[in-house]
Amino acid sequence: MAQFQLRNQSQALLAFQEAELLKESQEKSPQSEPTIFADAKKIKGVALPRLQWEAKTLLGMDAGPQVKK
Repeated sequence: MAQFQLRNQSQALLAFQEAELLKESQEKSPQSEPTIFADAKKIKGVALPRLQWEAKTLLGMDAGPQVKK
């Protein structure tokens, strides 16, 4: 989102794609669950989808409906 705000559309898209690949690889890993956060499930279940929705919206991708609170 920072690259998008700096008007670096191609860099923003590249960063988003790299983050998606990282997320997918972590989902496949048995140790993908963060252990240092007390509310890791809330971060993974609420904050991450909101940030993904915002990034997709900024990049002009189909983001689907806005994530509820």
